[in-house]
Amino acid sequence: MATIRDVSKLAGVSTTTVSRYLNQNSYVGKKTSEKIQNAIDELNYSPSAVARSLSTSSSNLIGLLFPNLSNPYFPQLIDGIEGELKRRGYTVLLGRLDNKDEFPSYLRTFENNNIAGIISSAGIIPAQKVSVPIVEVDRISQNSKYFVTTNDFLGGSLIGDNVARTVGTTNIAIIKGPNTSRKSIDRFEGLCSVLLKYPALKITEIASNTFDIKLVDSVIKQIFDLDPFPDTIIAQNDLYAIVILQELLKRGIKVPEQTQVIGYDGINFLDLIYPRIATVEQPIYELGSETANLMVQIIENSNLKETQIQLDVKFSAGATLRPTRKEIYH
Repeated sequence: MATIRDVSKLAGVSTTTVSRYLNQNSYVGKKTSEKIQNAIDELNYSPSAVARSLSTSSSNLIGLLFPNLSNPYFPQLIDGIEGELKRRGYTVLLGRLDNKDEFPSYLRTFENNNIAGIISSAGIIPAQKVSVPIVEVDRISQNSKYFVTTNDFLGGSLIGDNVARTVGTTNIAIIKGPNTSRKSIDRFEGLCSVLLKYPALKITEIASNTFDIKLVDSVIKQIFDLDPFPDTIIAQNDLYAIVILQELLKRGIKVPEQTQVIGYDGINFLDLIYPRIATVEQPIYELGSETANLMVQIIENSNLKETQIQLDVKFSAGATLRPTRKEIYH
C-alpha cells in the first residue's frame, strides 16, 4: 500500500507539499499539483482519514465502544449509528469493551487516531477526563450528560399488561437482568407495576448478572428446577427467549399452550424463528441514528434541542403468547 512518502518521492516534492495538496489548506502551484495527482493516480494512493485529521487538527472519526457483539441487537444498533454518521460525512472506529478496565486502552487508541467523539453502549464512563464528547446509547451510566435510550419502564409494563390478560396465566417466571443495569431495573419495575395488581398470580424471579448469552444454561436449569413449572416465562432479551423456546420445544413442552415465552428488543433475527416470539420492540435503527445525530450536533456546535433522549417502545404479540381472556380475574 502506497504512503504519502511514496507519493512525494515519485512527484519530486516534499511530504509537506503533498499534505497541503491533499488537505487544500494552502496554495500549491498548478504544475506541482499535477505532479502530485499523477503520482497519486499511478500509485493508486488513498489518503487516510487519520492522516488528514492529524494535519488539519480536525477529524471525521467517531469511536464506538460496544459490549458483546454476538447479540444481533448491537449490530442493528451500530448499523443505525454508522448509517447516519456516514450520511453526515463521518466514519467510525469500532471497539468491543467488556469491562471498565479496558477503557483507558481504547481511549489511547482513539486519541492516537484523533477522534472527534465517542459513542458508547457499555454503560461505563471513564474515571479520567476525556477531551472529546461522549454520547451513551442504550446502556446509560450514572450522571451521563448526553444519551439516547428507550423507555424500559414502559416496556416492562406493556409485557405485564399483555401477560396478565392471557388465558391460563397463573405462574410466571421472570428472568431479571443485572441489578447494576438501569435498564434491567426499569423493566422489572414496569412489570411489577402491573403484575402486582393481580395477587392471584405466582411470580418467581430468576437472577442473571449479565445480558450475555453465556449464562443461559444456568438460567435454563433454574427454570426447569421450578415446581410447579411456569406457564409463562419472561426473558430479559430476545436472545435468551430464543434459547429458552428451543429448549422447551426440545423437551416436548407446547408453546404457547403450556408455556408462553416473551422476549425483549425486537431483533430482526426473530423473523427466522418459529413460532415467532412475543417481544417488546425497541426502535433499534432509530436509536442508533438519533445517537449519531446527537453526536454530530455536539461536534458541530449546533443548537441542541435535547441532550437526553428517550424513545418509546411497542409490544408485538408474535405467536408465543396465548389468547387474551375476556375478563381479568383479581
